[in-house]
Amino acid sequence: MNPEPHIVAALPAAGHDGLPELIVRIRFENGAERDVIIDNDAGLRLLASCGVDRLEALVGHSWRKVRQALLDQDTAEPG
Repeated sequence: MNPEPHIVAALPAAGHDGLPELIVRIRFENGAERDVIIDNDAGLRLLASCGVDRLEALVGHSWRKVRQALLDQDTAEPG
């Protein structure tokens, strides 16, 4: 069992702006699971930081990567 909160599922979802969003399910140490919805840009940052190109490959990665992808949203340069 993974000792810290980690990703157990990642699914695409329709975003209100026409871009896909990502629903990331996180399992906590006590067994509880919660979904986090992240926008397209944060989802792309998450995939890159985990070094994967498929949603299924996010499983097992730390919640800290999700957190960082969301935090980096505030500091990302407009592009």
